[in-house]
Amino acid sequence: IKQGKGTFVKTVDLGLFMKPLFQLIDFEEIDVESIYTAREYIEGGTAFLAATRRTDFELTVLRNILQNIRQCIADQDIVKLYEYDRAFHTEVAKASHNQILLSILQPLEEIDSACVKRFDKYMTTLENCYKEHYDIFKAIEDRDGEAARQAMIDHSRNSKTVLLG
Repeated sequence: IKQGKGTFVKTVDLGLFMKPLFQLIDFEEIDVESIYTAREYIEGGTAFLAATRRTDFELTVLRNILQNIRQCIADQDIVKLYEYDRAFHTEVAKASHNQILLSILQPLEEIDSACVKRFDKYMTTLENCYKEHYDIFKAIEDRDGEAARQAMIDHSRNSKTVLLG
């Protein structure tokens, strides 16, 4: 509170408010369908917004991550690949310029990570990983929101299929 000026709220990390959701999930009975349905809507939206709002710098960041993904696949370095995969999704959300969506995505990434570990599906993600991320990137680069949304939804659905396969 500043006398004569009003009441102000300091910057708050909205992701901290989302953390309790992670605690509520019973990983013995993971509902993969719910997790990936949420991903389709949230990440489809972030991809759409990223395509329409991204800066040239943000596009460069995504391009660099994509190159790292390609190298990890060549090296079959699944640990690094998974880190770059998460970074790619986070950077897409940042490029959406919507703090709420970014804050929702962060714990969703943690939930997904726990799910992948539980089902031990790391190696099976290599097959289409680069192409799917490239399709998302290309639509964002072209500023095609609908194509970005669809590419992200397709990626999410393919990930779910791999996980349950």
